[in-house]
Amino acid sequence: DDCPELRGVVDEHEFYGAVLHEQQAARALFPYHLAAPLLSRGVTPFSYYTDLLSAFMAKEGSYDQLPNILAADVVRVMGVGRNEYIGAMNSAKALKMQWRLQRRQAVAKQLPELPKKVALKNWWRVCTTSAAAARMLPKLADAAAAARE
Repeated sequence: DDCPELRGVVDEHEFYGAVLHEQQAARALFPYHLAAPLLSRGVTPFSYYTDLLSAFMAKEGSYDQLPNILAADVVRVMGVGRNEYIGAMNSAKALKMQWRLQRRQAVAKQLPELPKKVALKNWWRVCTTSAAAARMLPKLADAAAAARE
């Protein structure tokens, strides 16, 4: 909105794709400051960390090579700490043929399919940022009502 002359030069979809690629290559935190445009494209912190971890694990990266703040956010969002990471790596390597041929898929099978459940507090305020988030609002309202009880 603030630079309409650049809209034709830089495609937003390509821009955010490049940002995510660079962030994951640098093993950086999910760019929460870009949450609204990323969420509207279907990229959540959970999907971001799933992609980051599956690529990192496919290269047989050690958990100790992850920055501490990234590891803490991965635990918060996915529930995957050091022990879970090592267990997932061992389980993926146990799928011998798939590990050799399709590492990323072997690793992805070992990672959680859903984000870690967050206990909602009765004093939290829930606001939507997009149509996709608006569809989830009734579920969140039910969970918030259950937290109050």
